[in-house]
Formats: sequence, C-alpha cells, structure tokens
Amino acid sequence: MRYLLTWTKLGRDIEERVYREFGVEPYIHREGRYTLYTDKPPIEDVNGILVGVKTHRDTRIVENVSYQDYKEIDEVLDGRYVYIDFLRDAIYRDPLGLKPAYIGVNGIASDKRLLWILRNRTPYSIPPNYIWSIGERGNLDPVGKLVSFPSSPEYDGDIEEHAREIGRYLLYRMRKIAEHVKHGEKRVYIAFSGGVDSSLTYVLAEKTGLKPIPVTVCKKGAYDEKASLESARLLGATDNHIVMYLDETIAEEDIRRIVGIVEDPNLMQVSLSIPLYVLAKEVAGGNVLLMGQGSDELFGGYQKYIDIYREKGAEDAGKEIRLDVLMSHRFNFSREDKIASEYDMDLWYPLISPGIVYYVFSKPLSFKIKGLDDETRKWLIRKISEYIGLPRKIIYRKKKAMQYSSKSQDMLIKTLGKKKVSKTLYHFYLDIVMSYFNEWGD
Repeated sequence: MRYLLTWTKLGRDIEERVYREFGVEPYIHREGRYTLYTDKPPIEDVNGILVGVKTHRDTRIVENVSYQDYKEIDEVLDGRYVYIDFLRDAIYRDPLGLKPAYIGVNGIASDKRLLWILRNRTPYSIPPNYIWSIGERGNLDPVGKLVSFPSSPEYDGDIEEHAREIGRYLLYRMRKIAEHVKHGEKRVYIAFSGGVDSSLTYVLAEKTGLKPIPVTVCKKGAYDEKASLESARLLGATDNHIVMYLDETIAEEDIRRIVGIVEDPNLMQVSLSIPLYVLAKEVAGGNVLLMGQGSDELFGGYQKYIDIYREKGAEDAGKEIRLDVLMSHRFNFSREDKIASEYDMDLWYPLISPGIVYYVFSKPLSFKIKGLDDETRKWLIRKISEYIGLPRKIIYRKKKAMQYSSKSQDMLIKTLGKKKVSKTLYHFYLDIVMSYFNEWGD
C-alpha cells in the first residue's frame, strides 16, 4: 500500500500530480490539518488510521509497556504498517520498519517520489519503533518507543528446547498470516532459492493449509537453479515449482525502472532488486508473496559475522548481528515493499516479527554461531527446521548471497559495463529525480 500524509493544503495542480503518481484515484481521508491519500482503503479506528496490515486483526497499538513475553508483543505490534494517531498528532512505524516512511517539510510518504511532488528536495527515512509527535510545522520529536529489544543475552536452556518453542510459534504465526491470505482468490507464491529459509517458509505455508507455489528467478546454470530444483524435489514440490530464467543482460529500460521504483542507485540494491522485480512483474495482480527475508541477519547467516568474530571477538559479532537486524528497514525491507507495492503484491515475512526478534535477541551468540570456524552458522533456525520436518540435505546446505547465486549482479555489469556501472546507475537516479523537480516550474 502506498500513502501520502500531508499537513499542508495542496493546490489543485499538485493534487492532480499526486493522483497521477498513484495511478489510481486515491482514497482520501481528511482529519483536522491532515490529509491522507492511499491507493487502497486504510483501516480506521477511534484514534487514527492504520496504513498497511497487522498480523493480528486488532488495530490497537500501544507504546512500550511491560510485555509478559514475545507473543504478547506480536499480538499488539506485529505487521507491516504505519499508524497515524490523529488524537495524539503522532505517527508510529512498525517496530521493524517493514513499511517505508519518508518525511519532508510538509508530508510523510511511502515513497520519496510522492514528496518530490510536494517540492520536498531531501526526504529522509523515519527510524522505526519510535512514536513520533508531529509538530505544527511538521517537525518530528520522539515521545516513546513501541518496544525495547533486549541488548544482553540470557544463557538459559538448550538450543533444542528453544527451537521447539519458536517452531511451534512459527506455525501459529503462519496460521495468522493464512487468515489474511485466504480472503479472496489469491495465489500464494514463495520467493524460493532452495535454501533453508525459503524452504522453511514453503513448509510452514503448506502445513497451515495454503497451496504455495515456489518461484525461483536466476540465470541458467546459476547456483540457485540447482539448489532450488533439488529442494523442490525433496519437498515434493516439483510439479508446482516455477523457474524464471534471467537473460545474460537486462534491458536498460528495466534497470532505469528498478532504480526509479527502489529510489536508490546503489549497485548492491539494484542487483538485489532484479529477481524480485522479475518475479513481481510476472505474478502481480493482487497475489501473495511470502519471503524468508530477515533470517540471515537475525540468526547470523552471513560470513562477515565469522570474520568479525575472528578479528574483534564474540561481543562485536553479536553487536553486528543486532545492528543488521535493526537496520534491515533501510537495506532490505524498504526496497522489497516498494517493488511489491508497484506490482500490487501482498508481501509477508513469516520468519521475522517484533516478538521473534525480541526472543532471539535474548539468546546467546552460540545459538547462531558456534565458534571461529563455523561454516554452517544459523544454528537456531536450522534446529527449528529440523523440528518442523525439513530434509537435512536442505537444512545444512551452504549459503550463497542472492546477487551471486542468481547472478543478477553479472547482468548489470554486462549491460552497463564494469567500469561505468555505478556511474550509470547514479545518472539514471539523477534523471528520475530531476524529472520531478523540473515539473515545479521554478
């Protein structure tokens, strides 16, 4: 869902440009000094409006209180949304920042493009998990937190016990997601690399009564092709499995479009966007996409955590994992939400939630990384996968980064040239930004 909240009355010409940017006639809600534009109906309650979706259907959202456990946190806060509290003149972004929120001098929006239309030159992302009071001139002040995540791990119990606990909870949470998904004639797709995260997502969906379709996007001969075909066979999903093959290059028009959608010229961000962009274009139209995103950060999947462990010690490796989780809204979730919104995909992350993050943050690093030479890593999610019933061959397969395993970064370099790829991406971005600025007529 895309949205624009403004506290400045828009002139007719600006409002018409907002309408054109949405591509549909927006839903409009006026409340005091505020006007909210959305491309889909938001959810109203007595205090304000929820833009997006909560996993639990109750829209009540309260600030940091004495939560009894991680499940209670999710009952109140889990979802991908922005909540606008008109009673308090405040805005809350979901604790993990799954729904983008940018602020300019006279508005808050899901996209920078909507703020460029309002002549906001330098929108910036609002940090999630805070309750932000909106001043008369649109300035934001933090007045509270939604949840305080643990910073010190507890050394209690064994990993098998905790794997069973979270495994049961993931099944429960997927049932809650299924309650949303089963409304209407929607197809359920899985972004499927064949690794432990996407395979676990597939099995969770299947166990809760959904009929998931695994989709792999890669170049022929890429690591993801072999891994996904083998995992689909092991999961009994060969007949449903869709493999979308990428060409050797990607059209400049598509690259420019990706840069415009994700509003970022960074080579890594554009590379990571290609598989999801191709998938979304092919299976768009109100369908559902489940992704295993967030697991690598939360459960310590990346090689860099071992490198930091070796160079600086366990404490620094743990801090890096924590930072990556809390910053994923900038480096992953925002990009994925924008692509999904552009192609009307209903996006869900079954493996990560505020409650799950709260729970895992309280556990020792050994639940993720066992030592300096641990090439397996992600032990807790692998033990969870054993409990859920995944084949061991999938659970303990080595990981490769998506832009390399799908070879999407190779496509960019072959299209634009190794020496000028970053410069060209930046120029694409600059052209897009200036196309909005030039319409100001100043």
